[in-house]
Amino acid sequence: MIKDLAATIVRHKYTPYCFGALVILVLCILHVITGSLILTGDEPRYLYSAVSLGTRGDLSLSSAAWANWLVEHHLSPTYEADRGLHSIIHLVMVAPLIAWQGLEAGRWLQLILVGSIATLYWACLTKKFGLKSMIWVVIYFVSIPLFPYLKLIYSEVWLFLLLSVVTLCIAIDNKTLLHKYSVLVCLILLPFIHVRTALAAAVLGGYFVYDIFTSKQTKRRDILIMTILVLLSLLLFITYQIGLTGHLTGTVVGVFEPSLSKLPERIAVQFWGYRHGLFLYTPI
Repeated sequence: MIKDLAATIVRHKYTPYCFGALVILVLCILHVITGSLILTGDEPRYLYSAVSLGTRGDLSLSSAAWANWLVEHHLSPTYEADRGLHSIIHLVMVAPLIAWQGLEAGRWLQLILVGSIATLYWACLTKKFGLKSMIWVVIYFVSIPLFPYLKLIYSEVWLFLLLSVVTLCIAIDNKTLLHKYSVLVCLILLPFIHVRTALAAAVLGGYFVYDIFTSKQTKRRDILIMTILVLLSLLLFITYQIGLTGHLTGTVVGVFEPSLSKLPERIAVQFWGYRHGLFLYTPI
């Protein structure tokens, strides 16, 4: 009886929305409990870009104006923002609010925008996979290291959203046109959000292309349109990279000089590091 009741609840048409709202509520509660965080990692760089975009519409905010903004918003004026630029596309959405209301407002807006969209999308899985899916998605959203990234103005939450849409849509057997274009748009956006996802976009894109070309349901017109979109996006990406930094790989920023002596340490970081490690970070 309990099992039948659970199955009925899971398959109810409003369950995904209730489930999505529940996960958003959990994230918001965790946000409040953990309180304000200090600026950390690449966040000063992202914050500088957001403030400059929000106040000037460009990336040339002076050091004096940057220091004044930090003081006005009760942050230390010693934070530097000269470590180079990552792509700043993900900051466009939060830049006006950050410039006006400060860092925490931007963090909350990013949580609500990306967390809610991604949560509702994942919640749709419950229609097919049931209660176990619900449990795993809750664990997924409040896990380490995903939650700390939801607390920061990092690009990771946007990558999480895009990769979620890509992997879920690719996994659907009978894709609608909406599914196909959703995958394509998200794959195109990934390198713009962060250039390190270019390889993932290429690999997933290759699988997607194979799937499209081997499917009898795809019309030639759609294949032509998708091909044109990909070529235009490549041209736009090259223009964007060169325009932002002066050269094609300008948003790839190295924080130290590579050497053989650091190889064991860097291998350990790539496997276990909470920021980029294969086993701790990659599940995002």
